[in-house]
Amino acid sequence: MDIFSIWNLNKDLNYSEVIEVYRNYTSWSTTEHDAYDGAALEFNIVINQNPNYIYNLNGIDVPFAEINFRKEKVYSAERNNPLRDKRVKLTEITFYVYEYLNKVRFIVLRGSGANTLTALRAATNCISNNDITSDNLGLSEDFFYWVFQRHMNFTSRELYPNTDIYVDALTGYSGSTRDSVNDMWGRGSRISRILVTLAFLFNNDSLKSLTPDFKFKDENLEVELTLNGTFKFNLESHLGMFLLEADLTKKKASSLIQFVLEIFPNAKSAYEKHVEDETWGPDHQLNFIAGIGAEIQDRVEEKLTDISIQLAQSGEDDL
Repeated sequence: MDIFSIWNLNKDLNYSEVIEVYRNYTSWSTTEHDAYDGAALEFNIVINQNPNYIYNLNGIDVPFAEINFRKEKVYSAERNNPLRDKRVKLTEITFYVYEYLNKVRFIVLRGSGANTLTALRAATNCISNNDITSDNLGLSEDFFYWVFQRHMNFTSRELYPNTDIYVDALTGYSGSTRDSVNDMWGRGSRISRILVTLAFLFNNDSLKSLTPDFKFKDENLEVELTLNGTFKFNLESHLGMFLLEADLTKKKASSLIQFVLEIFPNAKSAYEKHVEDETWGPDHQLNFIAGIGAEIQDRVEEKLTDISIQLAQSGEDDL
C-alpha cells in the first residue's frame, strides 16, 4: 500500500496561480550553497501537467497536476564531514495539486507530519504557518466503530439508504502491533470479522487505524484510515473507471481525488445521517460491543459442549 496525506491551501490563490508559482520558482527561490565546498544546493520543481489530467465530478472539471519537489540542505551536525551524502540532506516529495469549489488542495505521497509540511510550504512559497494545513478528514474512533458495526451486522447493505455507498470488506486494523489477526480479510466468515473487531477493541493505542474497502456506485478502493492524517491506499484494489488507465500518474491521482471528493464524503455523510437519526450513538456502540462479547461467549460455550461430548464418548469407548 502507498502512503498519502491531504493538505489544504489557505492562501487566496487559485489552481492556475499555484501552478504559476511552481513554474516560476527560479524567480522567487534563493540558491543556497554548501559552506564546505561552495557548491550550489539543489532546489528544483518539476511539473507534470497534461490536458487529459482532469477529474470530472458531477459535470464539474477538476484539473490536476503532479508536482515533484527536490531541495538540498546542509545537515548542521555534519557540516564539516567530507562525505557529501552525510553532509547534505535531500528532501523530495511528489504530490498532486487540484482545485474544487474554489479551494486548492494537495494530496502528498508521503505521511502527514512536520517534514512534509515544511517541504510543501517551501515548494509553494508559503511563509505563514497557517498557509497550508493538514486535513485528517475529521476521523474519530466512533466512526471506526460505526464502520465495524455496519460491516458486521449489515454486510451487504448500503451504509445509509439510497446513498449507494458500501463497505465491501474490512481488510485489517492496527494499533501498536500488527499480527496474523490483522491479515484476516473481512470477506471471510463472521467469526473472522468478530475476531478482527475484538483485536481492534482490545488495543488501546490512540493511533488506531482501519482499512475498509469502500464501494461507491461502481467504484472500489481500499484505503487505510488513521486518526493522525497519514493514510494508505491500495491501487491494485481499485475497480472502476480507472482500472485500465495506462497512465499511472493519471490513474493514481484520479483514484485519490475520487476518494477525497466522492467516496469518503459519502461514507462520512452516511455516518452523520445515522448520528442525526439517532440510529448510531454511544448506546448503539455499547450494544454493538456487548453483542460481540455475547456472541463470542456463545461460540465458546458451543465449542466446550462439543469437546465435553467428544470426551464422554471417548470414555465410553474405553470401557
